[in-house]
Amino acid sequence: WLSVCDGMEDAAEKYHADVVILSPDSETEEKVQKNMIRDLLKTDIQALAVSPIDSYECEEYVQQAKEKGISVYACDTPIEDADVPYIGIDNEKLGYELGEQLARALDHKGKIGVIAGDFNQAGHRMRVNGLEKYMEKEPLDIDFEVDNRPLTKEEEKMISDFIRLRKEQQNQKYKPKPRRAKTKKE
Repeated sequence: WLSVCDGMEDAAEKYHADVVILSPDSETEEKVQKNMIRDLLKTDIQALAVSPIDSYECEEYVQQAKEKGISVYACDTPIEDADVPYIGIDNEKLGYELGEQLARALDHKGKIGVIAGDFNQAGHRMRVNGLEKYMEKEPLDIDFEVDNRPLTKEEEKMISDFIRLRKEQQNQKYKPKPRRAKTKKE
């Protein structure tokens, strides 16, 4: 997400536009996201890009935006209950290609566990659909299980802590070493 936000900010600077980026603290806070959107729709915006927490509960705010003449775009996760342009990858193709890579890495035998996230985010469902399509044609012995329940707060915290620690480790790993300035005598 950081690269997406950086890209939006770079484009806004390049085209002399203002951009406001808001995000709930977690991917399960649908009510918080909807309140953020409602608040934004009360301001003077011309466009709204949303990565919906629930792809099937967007119609109300999409309609409100359209009534105000505000363009709406789905970013990264498609909106399924309203007709809006989608900016993102082909999630089903991604799942299919992931299946191919996993099968190859496992030499076409073994077990795969999939933690997909909540299927209310259409992208999660589409990726698993693509993986399932590949597995239907997989000629050898691969079993896989899907867990698509919403994460608990404890699981979200564990994942957030893991990501934070990895970033800290990477920052330490790539931190330039301080160098002593050379004097003229050296």
